[in-house]
Amino acid sequence: MLLAQTPKVSGPECGPLQKSPPFMRSIPPGTWGQLKPTQQGVLIAGDSPWGTHVHAAGPSYSFVSGAFTPWFPYVWPGGPQPAQQLRGPEVARVGAQALTPSQPNAFGLTKPAYLVEVKVNGGHGNDTAREFVLSDLRLLDGTPAFPWQLSDVLASLHARYRSCLQKREFDLDAAARRAAARLAQRARPPRGARAMPPQPDLTGESIYVTWDEPKQSLSVVFSSERTGSRCFAREVRVQPPGCPPGAPCLPGYDETITACARYGVQSGFEFVVDAKGARAVSFLPPAYSEQEASFPPSDPW
Repeated sequence: MLLAQTPKVSGPECGPLQKSPPFMRSIPPGTWGQLKPTQQGVLIAGDSPWGTHVHAAGPSYSFVSGAFTPWFPYVWPGGPQPAQQLRGPEVARVGAQALTPSQPNAFGLTKPAYLVEVKVNGGHGNDTAREFVLSDLRLLDGTPAFPWQLSDVLASLHARYRSCLQKREFDLDAAARRAAARLAQRARPPRGARAMPPQPDLTGESIYVTWDEPKQSLSVVFSSERTGSRCFAREVRVQPPGCPPGAPCLPGYDETITACARYGVQSGFEFVVDAKGARAVSFLPPAYSEQEASFPPSDPW
């Protein structure tokens, strides 16, 4: 009998605060590299709660394997399989269709996310093109080797992340307050400019799901962001260029130009799930970034 339910987690709910690398190092680089003839990875539907953070929202699946930037798998509606590797526009040209959970497909995929092993371009692999034909597929989650369902795991980890975030909310909020105070002190109005009323800080949440085939482990990084800005404005008189003296030219006009200094603080948790469902969690300490305000070089004042 297969163990289909999500395994329980022992120990503290949020895990020990393990020593972590700098935050952004926990997020894989945005590159899609190459796919082997047969490759393990994660399929995530674009309009699922998880897929919208992986790529632009849409109904089709994305395939993620060892890197953040996903590939987009297509399937054949019928007829012969590809005899060679297909690149980019060639995939759509030959009549392949994007793989979606809402449309019937030969593999019976209907859930938001799966752990799978796929056959790429009829066993020819794929180079740096982002589209490929998924010629065959084998489900890995829910099998004796991987006794969990990826969709259930992601839902469980997200709920656990929200709980952990509430318990450590002060860390991120305190870092954001320090960043806002630092920005207010450093960001002085440029010459002739005035400070604009402050805008409320913005918050955001992201998710990064990857599969490490050599280590046979799933990495799920949830991150929360706080961003803020301090903006300045200056009124200038713009004169149309190239008007000879005494010629009937367009009149000058007044224009307001703005420049903003910004800050961002990001923190989160990284969950690592092994093949049997055991989990480890690391707290990712806040990482800070700042951008100074400057008016454009073409500023006409």
